[in-house]
Formats: sequence, structure tokens, C-alpha cells
Amino acid sequence: MSVQELESYAVNQAEETTKFVNNYVKIAEDIRQDASWILDTLHQQGEQIHRTHEMAVDMDHDLSRMTMTKESELVKSNGKT
Repeated sequence: MSVQELESYAVNQAEETTKFVNNYVKIAEDIRQDASWILDTLHQQGEQIHRTHEMAVDMDHDLSRMTMTKESELVKSNGKT
């Protein structure tokens, strides 16, 4: 092989390597973008779960108060008879 052929081969190899590296960089950027979207989605879902839990706790407290009120009314009405 001549020096010119070796230089041409080296240039071709460098270009191929650059293409591969650029492709891997693109893949890494896509993965990062997907991961960012997933984190945002998980955060939103976590907030939604928290709000749902708070609503369930409030409903449980309301139901407990209503049950205690009804029980109290029943006790009072049974005491009057």
C-alpha cells in the first residue's frame, strides 16, 4: 500500500468513526429526551395520586362525621321513646 492509499484509508476510517459517534450521540440525546419526558410524567402522576389521596382522606373524615352524627341522632331518638 502506498502512503496515499494509507492516508485515504485513514480518512475513510475516521469518517466512518465520526458517523458512528454522531449516531450514538443522537441516540443518547433521544434517550435523554425520553427520560426527561418520563420523569415529568411520573412527577405529574405522583401529584395526581397525592391529590386523590387527600380527597379520599377528606371523604373518609366527612363520612365518619356523618356516621357519628347519625348514630348520635339515633341514640337521642331512642332515648325519647
